[in-house]
Amino acid sequence: MINRIGSAVDASRWPLLWAVMAVFGTFTVTPLVLCFFDPNMPAGLLDVAGLSTLASGGIVLGYSILPTARVSVLRRPVNVQVFSRVALGIFVMYALLLFVLAATANVIPLFGAVMGAGIDEVSESREQFLKARTGWAIVFVYAHAVLAGSLVPYAIAGSLTYRFRGRIAAIAGFFFGCVLFAEKAFFLKAIIPIAAVEWRRGRRIAILAMFAASIASLMILAVITTRNISDSSTDSETATPSRYFSSAYSANVLGSPMEYMVWRAISVPIFTAVDSLSTFSAVYESRHFLGATSSLVAGVSGQQHVRFERAVFEFEWGQNATGTGSSNTVFFIEAFVNFGIPGVVVFSIMAGALLRFLACSPDPALAALWPLYLFAIYCGGLIGTLLSNGFIAVALVSLVVRCSKGPRGTSRRAY
Repeated sequence: MINRIGSAVDASRWPLLWAVMAVFGTFTVTPLVLCFFDPNMPAGLLDVAGLSTLASGGIVLGYSILPTARVSVLRRPVNVQVFSRVALGIFVMYALLLFVLAATANVIPLFGAVMGAGIDEVSESREQFLKARTGWAIVFVYAHAVLAGSLVPYAIAGSLTYRFRGRIAAIAGFFFGCVLFAEKAFFLKAIIPIAAVEWRRGRRIAILAMFAASIASLMILAVITTRNISDSSTDSETATPSRYFSSAYSANVLGSPMEYMVWRAISVPIFTAVDSLSTFSAVYESRHFLGATSSLVAGVSGQQHVRFERAVFEFEWGQNATGTGSSNTVFFIEAFVNFGIPGVVVFSIMAGALLRFLACSPDPALAALWPLYLFAIYCGGLIGTLLSNGFIAVALVSLVVRCSKGPRGTSRRAY
């Protein structure tokens, strides 16, 4: 079935189709259906649907207008020997960073969870392990974001593509780092590029087995981190769509790891987008930030950094003990609160063009990152994805490992 569908669709269009299904399906179709069946849904849901429709069109336009690279350096194949040294350096840097983080942390989140800490304690220790660091130690926050966000996944994808010795140990080490955080979403940063590499090889069974093992691992981690929640937190109130798609419903699912994960995957992205617009209106009086949600842009432009994601978190849940709780949402919300409708148009075209740049790269490891990039802008802003998550950095690294002359690597594309 998959092969028949694939034969009817140009392989280069698959990333675009996934992007449109993710953005348009989640943030346009679902809100419209919810508003049709439940008139009590917040009015902001229709605003999200409108912005999503505009963003989906921008992604299609950006993906379609990006020309095939004519610059010679962008067309060069990868030098495998250079890549192997770069990948080793990335793995070593990540291992050293994990060691320093673990050695300087008051509590390691995983150990606290295993010892019986409650979910609030685990959440606080997770924030203190990395995000709540201050002073000179804040460099660890940015270093980890760049390494774990794209550089390590890039090195993993290349190690699998070229079958480097030690690749399994490197992958296991990255998973161990995810477990230390007791952060379930971090698994996806390794799973997604691995799945992309295996899909290119046609190993569908391996992908299904990996997916099953990943679900099992996530469930175990969810059970560990939520096992001390009292059953009394469960509310018997009827789960109407307007209640299910809100932060208030969290009390109904905290006692069940499976229900909690399903609710997080289906409901949280949608109502967080709505709550972001509500926060923008109620707290900031709909005054656009002109890029100030990014610390780098704010610093360069001389503006005060606006911690919008923390304001949204406080609007939804109340701020946590460390004051670092953040609610991330889809990229077009960041574009809107910063630059309005023109920002949505420009950011969406950029998002589509960058998706094609990754998917059509002659560097197989870079091409394997397009699903991770799509996931990143689905869950967060485009500025943060490019800067904090290191996608600009990984594109530059990809240029470093290209051959100056002679086909030392491979130029196979990965879609």
